[in-house]
Amino acid sequence: MILDRIENHCRYPLGSAWNQAFDFLKTLSPETPEGRYDLLDEDRMFAMVMSYEPLQKEKGRPEAHNTYVDIQSTLSSIEGMYIYDRKELEIQSSYDSMKDVEFFAQNGAHEHFICVAPGEFAVFFATDAHMPQMRVPGINDLIKKVVVKVHKDLLTPNL
Repeated sequence: MILDRIENHCRYPLGSAWNQAFDFLKTLSPETPEGRYDLLDEDRMFAMVMSYEPLQKEKGRPEAHNTYVDIQSTLSSIEGMYIYDRKELEIQSSYDSMKDVEFFAQNGAHEHFICVAPGEFAVFFATDAHMPQMRVPGINDLIKKVVVKVHKDLLTPNL
C-alpha cells in the first residue's frame, strides 16, 4: 500500500505503465466527465471516474483484487478509506475473477484509516484489502474520484 502526493509518484520506480497512469492522473480535474477511460489495449490499464456519497463504516465492505493494482485519487472532497492486511480478514463472498474482486466481512481485524484528498493517491496491491467510500468526520460532500486499474504484470518489479 502506498499513500502519497501525485507529484511524488516518481519515488516509486514501477515502470512505464506506472508513469503513464500518473501522466493521466495529472490531466484530471473535478470537471472531468465520469466514465471509463482506456489507457492501454486489451483491458491492461484503464481508469474509472465516478462520484458517490460517502458511507458510514458499518455500510462498507472491505475488498481486494488479484489481477489489477488500484491507484485511487480523489478529484473533489476528501475520501476516507480503511486498510487491512487481506490475510487477516474473513471472506464474505468468494473471489469473482470476471470482476477481479473479493469481498470480506468487517471482523475486527487490525485496520488503518487514511484520508485521500485531491492531489494525493493511494495504491492497493493484492495483499491490501481496502474499504473506500468512507465518510471523513465533518465532511459530507459528494466524493468524485478516479480509480486507475493497472494489470499487475505491467508493473516492474512484477507484483
